[in-house]
Amino acid sequence: MEQKRKLFIDYDQTICESIVAITSMYNIDYCDKVGFTMANPYLVNDWNFKDQCTLSNKKKIDSYFNSKRFFNSVNFIENAKEIIDKLSETFDIYIVSMGGFRNLHLKKRWCKENLPYAKFIGCNFMFHKDKRDVPMGINDIFIDDCFKNLINSSCGNRLLYGDIYSWNQDNEKYGYGVFKRLWNWTEVYDYLMN
Repeated sequence: MEQKRKLFIDYDQTICESIVAITSMYNIDYCDKVGFTMANPYLVNDWNFKDQCTLSNKKKIDSYFNSKRFFNSVNFIENAKEIIDKLSETFDIYIVSMGGFRNLHLKKRWCKENLPYAKFIGCNFMFHKDKRDVPMGINDIFIDDCFKNLINSSCGNRLLYGDIYSWNQDNEKYGYGVFKRLWNWTEVYDYLMN
């Protein structure tokens, strides 16, 4: 029996709408505060959310990421679940994510419930600056929305996922893409299967 290739996929903003979940929580919690302006998830361009969640701070945003409330409300990006399910027939799926202890524990549980065939690899911020220590081979595929994670990885096939943000804009900085950017999960499926 032929061994499947490994497909490593990031969690936040690659398979899940983390920005939508965080801004929704912020809008609920701060809507009655003086100076509140509704946070628009489609205008967030800073991973600390200071550009949209103006009444909050990094500590509060981190508390959202570490809460059961976040994991109870976060949704898959459009078509991600269905396509990852299909891809699991061809690839061994690994969800690899950065976070603190609690965030990674809750992500692992979420993945077990929602993608039971996937293996979870957590990279704790206390010990890792990026995902370079995740053992990936020359024939493996790695999909992430963060340029730093891709550029420092030893993976043979690295793909940048999703819209342009401050954390991945360097990909097009010089007028060409360092990594192929796939804008949605339909493109991911077509690219990987053809």
